[in-house]
Amino acid sequence: MRGITSLLNRMPCARIIAFVFLPILALLATSCATTGFKEAKATDLEIRFNTWDSITITKPDTREGGFLPVLQLSELGDEIAKRVISRELAVVVVVNNYDESQAASIGAKMKGHLAAHGFKRVVALRGSDVVPIAGLPVAFDSAIQLANGQNGFSSASASSAP
Repeated sequence: MRGITSLLNRMPCARIIAFVFLPILALLATSCATTGFKEAKATDLEIRFNTWDSITITKPDTREGGFLPVLQLSELGDEIAKRVISRELAVVVVVNNYDESQAASIGAKMKGHLAAHGFKRVVALRGSDVVPIAGLPVAFDSAIQLANGQNGFSSASASSAP
């Protein structure tokens, strides 16, 4: 400890680095590490999106004979209608085949479909078919879009979604 104090006293530049830049760097490093989806327990509906013809519902459990049914977008509404669940928060996990803007566009389009079934908020995350949703990066959040005056849709055109 005495060696560090001695170094800081002899080198004013080291003092600036130690007392100004290092705390800022530590703050940035920890803030980046904590971004991601934090509402996994509050999720009422969890959907895994591969393509418009390959959608699975993973929460609530929809397995039939041990397997998750693979749905097309046109079948999704009927499957949701069968479920007696709260309609507060729906999460769409968009697989990593899509970049962030595509995932946001998919989230915006899914917001329209899920709002028609009573969901108040839709969040699109980027992930895979197998990882838990906690901590996944958020690509679209209808609550944020609505707060920004965008009516729950991202700035990317939903019709241009892949």
